[in-house]
Amino acid sequence: MKPKLRKIPLKPYLGVLYVAETAKQFESAHKRLFGESFKVDKATDGGWWNSGHTPKGEYAHLVWAADRNYLAHELAHVILHLFKETSIDPRESDEAFCYMLHHLLQSTEQ
Repeated sequence: MKPKLRKIPLKPYLGVLYVAETAKQFESAHKRLFGESFKVDKATDGGWWNSGHTPKGEYAHLVWAADRNYLAHELAHVILHLFKETSIDPRESDEAFCYMLHHLLQSTEQ
């Protein structure tokens, strides 16, 4: 069965999250979403995250992780970026960060 690129809405935050199941799928989705080639070095990278505007004007976050530990790490990048864009200081709102991380991890399991 072909891996499926998972799409997770981030409302009320900016954009949408795409979660790739494989590094190859991440590379393909990166080209399609951001119009740029990207090569994952699986020898040194256990996961990767990127964000930006798609040609359709959508703001997208794209994540790939080799396992759940790397996934939590990459999702933390997404959340910190979202918080920066919305002027939320995670040091003052650590519960918001923790709830969002829990929500995103749970969403990737479904």
